[in-house]
Amino acid sequence: MKEKKRFYLVYDQDEWNNLSTSDEEAIKKFFHQKYAFDKDYQTAIPNESNVVLLLSDHYAKQFIEKTADKNLKIGFLPHSDNYETRNGFQIEENISDCLKDYQENQKEIQSDLLFCNQQLVFNYLIIGSLVTTFTRERTQNRLISFIKQLWGLLKNYNKTKPKKVKICADEKDSFTTAVAEVLITQHGKNSVVSRLILENSYLNDGLFHALLFSPRSFSEVIFSFIKSKFSFREFRGLRAFNFLGHIKTNQLKFDFEETTDFSVDGQVFESNQLEIKIQENFQLIPSKNLLFTKEEKNDKKIFRIEKLPSGEAMNEIIEKRLPLIKHASTEEYKELFTTLRDNSKTKSSYLILMVLSTLLATFGLFADSTPVIIGAMILAPLISPVISLAMGVLRQEKKIMQDSLVTIGSGILFSYIAAIILTLITPLYAINSEIGSRLEPNLLDLGIAVISGIAGAYAHANTAIAKTLAGVAIAVALVPPLAVSAIGLGWGEWKVFIGAFLLLITNLTGMVLAGSFTFLLMGYSPFRIAKKGLLISLAIVLSISVPLGYGFFQVVRENKIVNSVNRMEVDEMKIKQVEVINKKPLKLAVNVVADHNPSDDEIQLIKEQIEEKLGREVQLEMTFSLEVD
Repeated sequence: MKEKKRFYLVYDQDEWNNLSTSDEEAIKKFFHQKYAFDKDYQTAIPNESNVVLLLSDHYAKQFIEKTADKNLKIGFLPHSDNYETRNGFQIEENISDCLKDYQENQKEIQSDLLFCNQQLVFNYLIIGSLVTTFTRERTQNRLISFIKQLWGLLKNYNKTKPKKVKICADEKDSFTTAVAEVLITQHGKNSVVSRLILENSYLNDGLFHALLFSPRSFSEVIFSFIKSKFSFREFRGLRAFNFLGHIKTNQLKFDFEETTDFSVDGQVFESNQLEIKIQENFQLIPSKNLLFTKEEKNDKKIFRIEKLPSGEAMNEIIEKRLPLIKHASTEEYKELFTTLRDNSKTKSSYLILMVLSTLLATFGLFADSTPVIIGAMILAPLISPVISLAMGVLRQEKKIMQDSLVTIGSGILFSYIAAIILTLITPLYAINSEIGSRLEPNLLDLGIAVISGIAGAYAHANTAIAKTLAGVAIAVALVPPLAVSAIGLGWGEWKVFIGAFLLLITNLTGMVLAGSFTFLLMGYSPFRIAKKGLLISLAIVLSISVPLGYGFFQVVRENKIVNSVNRMEVDEMKIKQVEVINKKPLKLAVNVVADHNPSDDEIQLIKEQIEEKLGREVQLEMTFSLEVD
């Protein structure tokens, strides 16, 4: 018959005095002997014994260090002051559940202990304060917990400044980078952030994890936090953090330029050098949450540092507060500036495509064909010099501004000539829906231009985004009004020309202002240089906004008129499909649905009811539809 294992208890006297009667009885029944921590337990407990600790984090670490030569098998019970022990070793929250675990499992595992500068680490080592938001214990209400953690993250905005550090990992050459925060943890089950981003990580693999957070902007941190918390399938694991380095090893050294605060299980220390290593001579009596099998052991080392900054990108963020939006590095700025400077120059291919796209748009407008107009938008190359002009305005680069204006102007000029000639030789003279929709610009069109400018600038600054997509989106707001205004000139209709030309100018200035502002937020110019160009662009846009605002309120009034009259009923006759034909005097086109042909008196009654509803005189164009049951 197999001999029953004997368990010894080492306890904190103050904690023992606060135990419930049931817990005290359960402990007395389970343990062979028990010893107070301040007594001579070191000689009383035999070597290789099973010992369970009812101690605070601090005393538990002392016990392990003092008994390192006794080859003890050690487990833990929950204590009012051993949060790090409970979290690091996944201990149950109450004593009865822990004792039940130990009674049922009756096994121990060969485990590891993590040390930093000879300080024992139960749960985690943190350099900085940002990742504490991720590791904070979650409340039962997921939404409330998310809001609290997000607020805690925002409060750390001013505190987050990347530090320069030299890192040397086992069997690897040292490298230098800048890190905002560092989290070091032994396995993937001892903290919230580890469970979110570490996979195949166990307590008995002889390795620990170093997570190196090096965001280029605070918005990156916020987005990664949200993605990781909601655990979208495509963002699980390390994919949620595109600014994270990950090293899995058994020995690591950090050498900071200045003395740095770091936290070991909540206790703060300071040093400019940190040496972290694993010792593999610890035998653990595990809770059921930390039972490992041989198949689960994964001792493969990891060295992923490609997302960490180096060179100029590193030097530009050291000891500086994280910007809200990612700022461009010197290399990124040079690359983009070279591209935009080239795009600002007038080329024959640009002029040819501008003429062809405008001709195509003109044919599409005459044919009232949306697909053909979309084809012209795709073909148009006008986005390139517009975005170059936005950068020139931001940086006050006169050469780029001059080249961009010449390129934009020459493209528009040649396009006008081609479209006017086509209009003169085309025997069509009718304002259809495609032409008419571009004759009365308003603030909505300015909003489209602003969004297009933001999209264009952002796409040009991010090589991972296809620039053609932004070109399509922005050309939507440029080529059609250019062609419509040319048609107005060809017809000699100044109203058509002025309306479409105002839309064209609105879109150009709106995109330049929005593009410049986007580049400013992305760090392509300091504000002291950018403010002059931005103020001039803003003044132009505001001056244009006056007629646009008038046009917008006209649209609102028309919408109110249509909504007021639409679906009115007059003596069982229904009014549908209301359209404003003219504003002064007000003229409406309405469709009247009835089960009979209305008499003259009924038609007059319909007119009177509409005028009463709107409070003004109305001219009507009526069509009648016969409703048959």
